[in-house]
Amino acid sequence: MRRRKQNRLEGYDYRQGGLYFITSCVSKKECLLGEIWEGIMYPSAAGEIADKQFLWLEEHFEYLKVDEYVIMPNHFHAIILIDPSSPPLLKIKPLSDLIGAYKMTTSKAIHAIDNGYFSWQRSFHDHIIRDEVEYRKIKNYIISNPRNWKDDMFYK
Repeated sequence: MRRRKQNRLEGYDYRQGGLYFITSCVSKKECLLGEIWEGIMYPSAAGEIADKQFLWLEEHFEYLKVDEYVIMPNHFHAIILIDPSSPPLLKIKPLSDLIGAYKMTTSKAIHAIDNGYFSWQRSFHDHIIRDEVEYRKIKNYIISNPRNWKDDMFYK
């Protein structure tokens, strides 16, 4: 049996504070979240839900801040900050639980308006942002992603 590649950095505590770059794709990289015309993303109803759920994520988890994100036709990119200085009684969930909550609530809301097919690919890509130079580079990548859609590795 083929062993699945481990996605997370082994031994790293993903509950600790820091900035994380996240990417997750729609199943089969189907362009269900919208379209890009002349470098501008025009979200579908599903894309609007995906966008709105980032706000829900911040509201629901006080220690989480979505620093920058973009919803693309078949994926999203985000920089997420986990702030451990949140109220001391709050138990901080690991990054995989937070992204899982985002993907689950997004899927559930999309299914409520459209009984058609929608699902995220299993898991997600993460990168721990280690310094200001890396942060600026990733933030610029996210902001310019719609403009560079034709060159994007997720473009079909």
